[in-house]
Amino acid sequence: MLTAGIDLASKPSKTAVCVIDWGVEKAAKIEEWERSRWTDERLIEVMSDPSIERIGVDAPFGWPIEYVAAISASSKNGTWPKDGYTEDFGRFRATELNIKELLGATPLSSSLGNLSWVTRRSARLLARQARGEDVESARLGESCFVEVYPAASLKLWGISPADLAEDPGGYKGEKAKAVGRRRNLAEVLVKELESVVNMPPDFVARCEEKGGDDLVDAFVAALVARAMAQGRCEPIPAGPTPKQLKAEGWIRVPCGPSLRDDLISM
Repeated sequence: MLTAGIDLASKPSKTAVCVIDWGVEKAAKIEEWERSRWTDERLIEVMSDPSIERIGVDAPFGWPIEYVAAISASSKNGTWPKDGYTEDFGRFRATELNIKELLGATPLSSSLGNLSWVTRRSARLLARQARGEDVESARLGESCFVEVYPAASLKLWGISPADLAEDPGGYKGEKAKAVGRRRNLAEVLVKELESVVNMPPDFVARCEEKGGDDLVDAFVAALVARAMAQGRCEPIPAGPTPKQLKAEGWIRVPCGPSLRDDLISM
């Protein structure tokens, strides 16, 4: 089987894709791992490839339901919800609040700020390519597509740079400390995945280069897609209504704590 990971950005030049072939006898093989001009058309080619069983996408699959309702009502009749005057109104989906409760880390808002542009691109891609499935199923990870959050997955696997004993912090960007953390993370991934994935010899070096954080996230997204295919992602908890889930989507995270266990059939 093949899985893919897409680190989606608003701009094609900052988008990265990784495809892993798990059907190799001894160890899985990275078939494609590239950060370049991933236009919508090129992404649609990957998303429509029938040989790829699961695709993890690092991008929101929906907007907060209260945000959509408020914007719609405002456009239609100029009204605004009475409870909509707080700073956080319409800011987070149920899944983002769940991530915050689960891990103590707050994802970016799918409806506000820079990530809102990524949400728009994600929506138009899913609308064009849901593989015959309805978009609502795709939003829940029940079809080929899975919404993922690499930072949360790394934390659940116990390998997040944010949890390092020395110099904890983020791995995004080109500052020296971020690049160093990214290098350490890449080295950990190579060690953790020994005999599971046949890692390319330049894996660590490519993670260090400019835009290497996007490559890391695409790679992790492909791993989470594999975990989902193996039934090794956490179920959606009770709480959110079916209507809310189908509209907002849900971030699927691996069971953990072992990366290897989430990837290998037991």
